[in-house]
Amino acid sequence: MKKLILILLLVISKFELAAQTVFPFGSSWKYLDNGSNQGSAWTGLDYDDSNWKSGNGELGYGDGDESTVISFGSNPRKKHITTYFRRLERCSDPSFFSSFLSEIKRDDGVVVYLNGVEIFRDNMPSGPISYNTFAASLSNERNNIRSFTTSASLVLKGINVIAVEIHQFTHSSDDISFDMRVTANPAVADPTSIPFGSWWKYLDDGSNQGTSWTGISFSDASWKSGPATLGYGNRNESTVVSFGPDANNKHITTYFRRTISLQNPEAFKKYSFSVKRDDGVVVYINSKEVYRNNMPSGPISYTTLALGSVDENGLLRTFNVNASAFTTGINVVAVEIHQSNPTSTDIAFDLSLEGFVEPPEQARITSGPFIEKITETTANIRWTTNLATDSKAEAGTIYGNYIISATENNIATEHQLQVTGLVKNTKYYYRVGASTTGWLLGSVLDFFTTASTDQTSRSSNINVPFAKIVGQNTGSDIRDVDIKLIKDEAIQVVPSLIKKGESVKISANTSEIVDAILLDTNGRLIHSIKFSNTTYLDTNDLPTGIYFIAFRNKSKVRTHKFAVAN
Repeated sequence: MKKLILILLLVISKFELAAQTVFPFGSSWKYLDNGSNQGSAWTGLDYDDSNWKSGNGELGYGDGDESTVISFGSNPRKKHITTYFRRLERCSDPSFFSSFLSEIKRDDGVVVYLNGVEIFRDNMPSGPISYNTFAASLSNERNNIRSFTTSASLVLKGINVIAVEIHQFTHSSDDISFDMRVTANPAVADPTSIPFGSWWKYLDDGSNQGTSWTGISFSDASWKSGPATLGYGNRNESTVVSFGPDANNKHITTYFRRTISLQNPEAFKKYSFSVKRDDGVVVYINSKEVYRNNMPSGPISYTTLALGSVDENGLLRTFNVNASAFTTGINVVAVEIHQSNPTSTDIAFDLSLEGFVEPPEQARITSGPFIEKITETTANIRWTTNLATDSKAEAGTIYGNYIISATENNIATEHQLQVTGLVKNTKYYYRVGASTTGWLLGSVLDFFTTASTDQTSRSSNINVPFAKIVGQNTGSDIRDVDIKLIKDEAIQVVPSLIKKGESVKISANTSEIVDAILLDTNGRLIHSIKFSNTTYLDTNDLPTGIYFIAFRNKSKVRTHKFAVAN
């Protein structure tokens, strides 16, 4: 399989109690599939992928189930070894997370980097990796998920780059596949309520305990007790339980109980469980079933067999339970482990429980930033935030060195600043945020160029901001909305020509349109306005040519095409 390389800019904008999906399988990626050698620069923060193609995972060829089919080149006997992929996002504050779980579907080999540093490889040789390095072996495991965890300490505040390369085993390999998702694990947690290795009461006599054993009022005083892992047959048990007198007719079910005291269970919106089980498991809280795995549906009895034999005593199964499952004071966690057959050689059980505190919501950008108007010496920047903050914008001719700033002390969610003191016909990088909270966000793709002497305005690079304005599905349409471009209060000008200098009225039959943006045929922003039912487009500053005016309604967009003529 050819080496497939992909970059993501992790953006974390809202914090949840339990693990939060940063981006799911099937997400959109930028990619370059021309077989070129991109060296190592593609793993860096300042790499420009504006000319790359884009598509959704699963990406690849040859399997027939790809969402995006990529090219292997012109020679099927000598396919490209390398294809590059990128995804752009932001991370506002990695300190709110303890780690990030990455899950990858790969065929054949994979290497993963974070901000230029390798953090994972699988089915690849040791030593340096180049664009023509083959995978270590042929793999047909495109649906098997490989996972690894990255400490949040490796994630930068702002822009981060994850680069993933998937390698072919041979030039003639008939397929490649790639998809990926990343999940963020919260950092703020209550001290573990039940850690791994805790002591449990257990009953290993093979008796039928019915259902009462799962309740708070049940007396387990006569039960044995011991620390986890509990089980037999794996040689790593802290407590060996009994399977009965007959090795060919072992007990099907073994019972476990542990009580915990919670003074305020609602202090945690959710509780996270992790369980080791071999073979099947059913978990109860205060008599109510909250989880089952490798067990049949329907009622469970002491003779119910697990669905299949597994050898996964070291593999964790995780699930979350709402705080409403617990009561103030004493609670009981009850677990039953089931064998798949009476001759099974082993069982295993351990469990952990912890409650998570929800971090306070942080200010984040919800729309933009994008440029409204650019002159020789000024640029107007607009963006919105989820929480009301003050406004700050900075600009500079060198990325990362922002020497010009503008601020507004008024607290608001709608932000608009004019950066002044600029030099004509000059490229500036910019970033925006709030001065009181100390956060400012900007990337190498956030830049504009001031107008030259013979221009009254100049377009800016808004490849990323525009994607945020109109949403990922840029072809989607606003239904049941009538938008018209009218001159002289009578003539609808779309698709007719607009004469340069004419003032054109833009009207819509809804108040839900929030933005109107004017773009050229290259997708560059010429002008942006806050829209409410009616506004006017001044064409005095527009060179002759084709333009698009797009109207945003939440994540959807309607676009009109028109021409300006002398």
